[in-house]
Amino acid sequence: DISHNALNFAKKITPSEFDNKVEYTQGSVINLPFENKQFDMVWNVGLIEHYPPKTILKIIKEMHRVTKPGGIVIVAIPNIKSLAIQKSVILGAPILRKILGFIPGYRNTTEIPYPDMYIKKLIKKVSGHPPYIDFAGSPLLVSTPDCIVRLLDKIKILKYFSFLTFFTFRKK
Repeated sequence: DISHNALNFAKKITPSEFDNKVEYTQGSVINLPFENKQFDMVWNVGLIEHYPPKTILKIIKEMHRVTKPGGIVIVAIPNIKSLAIQKSVILGAPILRKILGFIPGYRNTTEIPYPDMYIKKLIKKVSGHPPYIDFAGSPLLVSTPDCIVRLLDKIKILKYFSFLTFFTFRKK
């Protein structure tokens, strides 16, 4: 992470069984401080949607560069089809922030709602092949009762409205 505070927080929340097994490195995702082809897997979650397209391309290229041949690269972003993400976009809209300030929840003020196909295109440009796309996280609002969440989890089509979209590819 580029943030010293974020690294300190990660150290605090790392389970004790991982003591001396985790290395924390401060650096920029746009210029990773690692050798080429060093890792079996490189991933990020909730990062690239904060950047413009040219920077996203640089990030994916850096992730690809430090991944070993046969290794896996995973990029996850908020799913713009998710109810929770739609709510955060509405609550974060400048004109609505004051009017809807009484409604609890996250307010999206910095994320860019990239369509899946756009991120897929950027990854294909770097890797030479399209990524596998999957979804994770409940498609329902956090306040939804557990019994409803379990019932609706059985409806497979709802996965497309899950909280996160994952783009995965193997480096050739």
